[in-house]
Amino acid sequence: MNYNELYNAINKGIPNYTIIELDNSVLLRECASDSALLTNELIKVRNEFQKNIRNICGFSKAQHYFFDSLCLYTNYKDSETTLNISAVPFIRKLKNILGVNNSSENFNDYDLMNEMLARVEVLKKIKTPEELEKEFPLIYDDYSLSSRAYQTIKDTTDPVRKKQLWDYYNTYGFDTRFNYFMSHQCAMYRNLVVRRQFVEGYTTRNPLNLNDFKGLDKDKFELYVAFKYLEKANNSDSFDEVQDCVKYLAAYIREYKVSGNKDLSINVDGNTVSFKKVFNGYIKLFKMYKDLKPLDSERSFFKGYHINHVENHIKKHYGKCVNWFIVPDGDADLFNENERNKVIEFLNRKYNYLSKDEREKVIKKRYEIYDRKIKFYDSSNYVIKLMGLNDFNGYIAYIYPNGIVILDKLFLDYGNGTPAHDEALYIMDIEYFDKMSKMDKQVLKDEPLVDRKYHSGEWESRLKKYVDRAGNDSSVEYLKEFKLKHKI
Repeated sequence: MNYNELYNAINKGIPNYTIIELDNSVLLRECASDSALLTNELIKVRNEFQKNIRNICGFSKAQHYFFDSLCLYTNYKDSETTLNISAVPFIRKLKNILGVNNSSENFNDYDLMNEMLARVEVLKKIKTPEELEKEFPLIYDDYSLSSRAYQTIKDTTDPVRKKQLWDYYNTYGFDTRFNYFMSHQCAMYRNLVVRRQFVEGYTTRNPLNLNDFKGLDKDKFELYVAFKYLEKANNSDSFDEVQDCVKYLAAYIREYKVSGNKDLSINVDGNTVSFKKVFNGYIKLFKMYKDLKPLDSERSFFKGYHINHVENHIKKHYGKCVNWFIVPDGDADLFNENERNKVIEFLNRKYNYLSKDEREKVIKKRYEIYDRKIKFYDSSNYVIKLMGLNDFNGYIAYIYPNGIVILDKLFLDYGNGTPAHDEALYIMDIEYFDKMSKMDKQVLKDEPLVDRKYHSGEWESRLKKYVDRAGNDSSVEYLKEFKLKHKI
């Protein structure tokens, strides 16, 4: 993976300020094109980094609190995303060693700092190894290690090596005498807690050289990053953060349709991750958040922007309702068995006040309409499928080779699986769809260039006439331009 490929992989879509954690073990196991090369590259980066961490914290112990993960960090001044050492393991390990249960990983959280300092005060009151083992078992492990390390130093005959080990021993806060050991440990952990912000500052101000990651595989790395954005969105309570994650995902999905390897998959925490899984998760986000927009634009447009300018630009130019996004054909089935079961479950809940026989009749009738729609479109020769949002929630737009577009409502609410019934469908030429897709649905009802139909009688036969008829030259040409514009 060369510099430009890695740069483009992390700088994808509209800039966002969400920090994404990347597990080094996953990168090595799943995202390497050359495992030996990537291993050596990570070792080189780690060693260089650890030299500086020891200087910041004053203790060698601190340098082992790092390098579990990398992170993607966006500089707010120029909106450029960089690959950095993640500082999060530092705060996690401090909490674990000191026995702090606060879930925060924010380096500026003063409540968290005070909790950790309070535990250092508890550490100061420990008088015996037995108390230490009970209250701070991880620090007790270091006390046990201290004696063995001291003996190793005594047995070393090389004076240069002996001095190196002795310096290392001292900067670990080690001592074979318990009182001195505890005094050193209290001083060290207080120092690490107080200087935690210096550590975070160093990691954010010192991005890694992208030339040091030639051992990465481009496609697998991008799939992993997209999955981490999806994971971040699913675990977030902030709508703005979810929308930020969508900015990357929308760009990844658009690019993947053009050149992606559809057989590609990686394993993350025992789960198989593929493009289909990422895309289906992406769709579910729109079910959960009705105001979410599939914002997408080339990253190069925002080069050099301050992050606030990016946000202002989005509000000005993307603030209007975005009603559709393209479904990669063949990569995800929006209406699979799980979706169908969801519809049946909803209908059972809706009509649970009816007797069993009456309920079965109603459900059969409602489900039959839904099922007929899916079977008709799945068997038709559409070339593009789009999913409706906002005013078009529940609609699917099918675009055919002759330039005809059919908008059909499959759900009253796609989010909870409410199937539509007695809803009109709309038929138009693609030349008009591109403009009308940005308008309110009410416009379509009175638009003379749009045919409005209902699912009555042999409606499939009537639609087939539209689908099968020859397209005029301008419509076919417009369809080509539409596909080029959206990189289909």
